[in-house]
Amino acid sequence: MVYVQGLGWADQSVGLILTLSGAVLLIILSSSVDGQLCSTRPVHIFNFGDSNSDTGGLAAGLGYSVNPPNGRTFFGSSTGRLSDGRLVIDLLCQSLNLSLLSPYLDSLVGSNFSNGANFAVVGSSTIPKRVPFSLNIQVMQFIHFKAIAAAGSKHWINDEDFRKALYMIDIGQNDLSDSFTNDLSYVQVTERIPSVIEEIKSAVKALYDQGGRNFWIHNTGPLGCLPQKLSLVEKKDLDPYGCLSSYNAAARSFNEALLHLCNGMRSELKDAVIVYVDIYAIKYDLIANSTKYGFSTPLMACCGNGGPPYNFNVRGLCGQPGSHVCDEGTRFVSWDGIHYTEAANTIVASKILSTNYSTPRIPFDFFCDSGLSWADQSVGLIITLSGAVFLIVLSSSVDGQLCPTSPVQIFNFGDSNSDTGGLVAGLGFSVNPPNGRTFFGKSTGRLSDGRLVIDLLCQSLNMSLLSPYLDSLAGSIFSNGANFAVAASCTIPKRFPFSLSIQVMQFIHFKATAGSKHLINDEGFRKALYMIDIGQNDLSYSFTKNLSYVQVTETIPSVIEEIKSAVKALYDQGGRNFWIHNTGPLGCLPQKLSLVEKKDLDPYGCLSSYNAAARSFNEALLHLCNAMRSELKDAVIVYVDIYAIKYDLIANSTKYGFSTPLMACCGNGGPPYNFNAGRLCGRPGSHVCDEGSRFVSWDGIHYTEAANTIVASKILSTNYSTPRIPFDFFCCR
Repeated sequence: MVYVQGLGWADQSVGLILTLSGAVLLIILSSSVDGQLCSTRPVHIFNFGDSNSDTGGLAAGLGYSVNPPNGRTFFGSSTGRLSDGRLVIDLLCQSLNLSLLSPYLDSLVGSNFSNGANFAVVGSSTIPKRVPFSLNIQVMQFIHFKAIAAAGSKHWINDEDFRKALYMIDIGQNDLSDSFTNDLSYVQVTERIPSVIEEIKSAVKALYDQGGRNFWIHNTGPLGCLPQKLSLVEKKDLDPYGCLSSYNAAARSFNEALLHLCNGMRSELKDAVIVYVDIYAIKYDLIANSTKYGFSTPLMACCGNGGPPYNFNVRGLCGQPGSHVCDEGTRFVSWDGIHYTEAANTIVASKILSTNYSTPRIPFDFFCDSGLSWADQSVGLIITLSGAVFLIVLSSSVDGQLCPTSPVQIFNFGDSNSDTGGLVAGLGFSVNPPNGRTFFGKSTGRLSDGRLVIDLLCQSLNMSLLSPYLDSLAGSIFSNGANFAVAASCTIPKRFPFSLSIQVMQFIHFKATAGSKHLINDEGFRKALYMIDIGQNDLSYSFTKNLSYVQVTETIPSVIEEIKSAVKALYDQGGRNFWIHNTGPLGCLPQKLSLVEKKDLDPYGCLSSYNAAARSFNEALLHLCNAMRSELKDAVIVYVDIYAIKYDLIANSTKYGFSTPLMACCGNGGPPYNFNAGRLCGRPGSHVCDEGSRFVSWDGIHYTEAANTIVASKILSTNYSTPRIPFDFFCCR
């Protein structure tokens, strides 16, 4: 994404067309790089590493037992993974709609290698060489695999597939760890790093000689933050976050050398794509800012023995006699003292997918549907438009991490899906616990167990959460914008608290007051992002009034007209950047399913007519956005398909770890929907589930933080946006 200081999106587009008339070609090409296409033209992945990415190799290859409670969160049983659920490699595969990688060593039980293979094994390192299962042994296994797969009657993967495949390497942690375990000094440990780097270089070259051209290489995480290390080291040199300084310094030295290697090989192997990913920065951020992510004990294992502060004992390892497991793994970074929980892995994977930690910033789904190598595409672009390299370089500056120095203001308009406390502050209604239990530890007025999508989007820009406009008397901070959304709001009737038109009127008053107090100047309002997420209640109320499907759809043009009026009013106030969410699958809400007697259900158990009305509304909203983009030529108007994201959570619930997608976590009535209008969540007679991370619906109407987290990550992917402008584009403008 090109960004030129001081120009709006439309201005920048014109500038590019004047400078290089073929720039539109690049925009079109980028839109085709979509993980959803992998299901039709899949990429093959070959992974090499240690326990951080072993999906069952140790158990299959050496017969070691990986006992429960390993695997409890997602799989419901042990699969050989050292975690309560999925590993980062699993989540990356699922981001491309690929099946999970089978361990190479599990080949005798009929594993499926049609999308690649996993050679990683627990305990693996780079040195000593030729010892099961060192990196060079794993590469030798791959060479054997390639010969078998491409020959004879199998024909799983041909030479072209091997050339287009993605080769992932995540190794080195055990080399450092074993060195410290052998009582080597910090200096002695770092002296071994060049030998480790040389082995990784040899592996890349060997894979390149076998035809591989796409490499994805992870550096190593903060070794000194592992509960295992912290519990075993007597003389602790701790950093401000409680991690071992020398261990982390060694990890950073390794990572610096690995980055240097990747840069060098990128110059040497000119037709190869070599992406270096800073896993250390991602994982250390989880420790340093643990509460931001909802983790209460970042340096303590969920499963182990010994209790605080680390809960690690080599005589009571997770799954062995004497070990104990926590109730809620979502509150822990560390699963067993060495490996991460699925909750932590999910955040790591989402940050990897953001490209903010990759060098160069090539998206993970670039390798899908790719008929050309990165070098081939670059050359093609250079031939067509010589300035394209400039475009690629500039894209690295669009990084949400820069927002703290050049913050964007956000003004949000909507209903309970994005109300961060307006209902409570403005009308005095009670939003009782257990609302807010997951992240905040108390009720904040949000109708969820934790954060809403709007919260997660703000945090993706390193911004503080938006304060409700109606909470202004309590000393709210509006330096980063304001939230005008209030639960139950709709677009019609107009001028009824707190309809969309009333929210816009509140904003106009806010702007006049904020300007006089110098909170935000006119330039700040012009560069601000105006978010609109409303319409669900308009449809919902229409159905509640017993209107027919046809009658409900006849109200849609009036709703769309109100949204159009809101956008124009904000535009007249100087707004130029608009982010508009469509509405979700209304017919999949447990509330609706429990209240409707005659159910016209689709294959996933949702009300067909309700969802059809939502889709009709969304089609009209998309048409509006397209038309206003033509009318307001200097405005950025991004339409986001929330329906597709949320419906995917229902249709593919098990893929995301949800066991009961149509049942509320908090409510009354039990299966199948656990919703009772007389005993709503937080009211007498309601009950709450133990683990909200297994539920899509929190209270029958609103989503859990677990579901909201997935929704936010998919929004940030740009795969559901029209046009595909990233959310952090609005930073530093």
